[in-house]
Amino acid sequence: MKTTVYNQEGVESGQISFPKDIFEVKPNNDLINQVVISSLSNRRQVSAKAKGRGEVSGGGKKPWRQKGTGRARQGSTRSPLWKGGGVVFAPATDRNFKKKINKKVNHTALRMLLSYQAGLNNLIVVDQISIKDSKTKLFNEITKKMVAIFNSKQRTGNRKLLYVLDNSNKTVYLAARNIDKVMVTTAMEMNIVDLINSSCIVIEEKAVKTISERLTK
Repeated sequence: MKTTVYNQEGVESGQISFPKDIFEVKPNNDLINQVVISSLSNRRQVSAKAKGRGEVSGGGKKPWRQKGTGRARQGSTRSPLWKGGGVVFAPATDRNFKKKINKKVNHTALRMLLSYQAGLNNLIVVDQISIKDSKTKLFNEITKKMVAIFNSKQRTGNRKLLYVLDNSNKTVYLAARNIDKVMVTTAMEMNIVDLINSSCIVIEEKAVKTISERLTK
């Protein structure tokens, strides 16, 4: 499978052959769903915390005597029935939401999504992404050229662009971080959540080889 290679000015500069075992894989929705759920679970932070009746202060003394007051029996002000008492089934920070997914399964899901995006013409290859300074204006000009290429493929709707670089580039990252609906990652850090949340993917030419080597191990 061959595709056109563009430069960052949006002009055709050559062609590249996509590896069949990476960009021509039949998707399996159940497998992809399994990997997405596990990825989101592994990102989840356990921050909710409330005190149970054994953790709140006070309550060492019985509020009033058992009989003769006309009021309901109470043994402690730590009871959930009292203001300032403990919470029933309080959330704790020792919960674990981690879900293990085998490396091979994760790589298979990535290949399926890349194939799916390539089949929809949601993926283009650029020879190199490079800017002299980390200014949003400079990178925004490149993004406009990339959007114009996708527009030429007669696609409509909101465009969420994902740039996949061969290596980490701090200048590009700083220039792109303030642009709405634009993400930057590398071939080694690319993950299934970023792919599934992006409607347009721009991959550096060298990153194609890196992705192929990563997903065939």
